[in-house]
Amino acid sequence: MSSEKTIILGFARWRIYGTPSSAFAEIVLMVHSIHQYAEDLAVVAIATMAN
Repeated sequence: MSSEKTIILGFARWRIYGTPSSAFAEIVLMVHSIHQYAEDLAVVAIATMAN
């Protein structure tokens, strides 16, 4: 959730203050997708251990 808020705030700032470099935007998206993947893996691991 906190990462979602960070991206939304970053997007709002980007809309207000102008466009960041495309490289920055790509890095943000990449970091977010890696974070999401790690979260999914953790959920799967916990579910597997519980069974």
